[in-house]
Amino acid sequence: MFASDLIDEDEAPNFWCVLADLEWRYGVLKEETKNKTLEYIKKWRRCRVLGRNIF
Repeated sequence: MFASDLIDEDEAPNFWCVLADLEWRYGVLKEETKNKTLEYIKKWRRCRVLGRNIF
């Protein structure tokens, strides 16, 4: 996907979450988008448990 080339690591979580939301609302959620978004959500949850703020 072209977006991965355009987004830096600081903005990537926001981009993937917004894209997943839009695709889901329009009924066209792609597997790649879902997986990337879940990856960032899991990373965020692990860091919250450890008391770190990475986003």
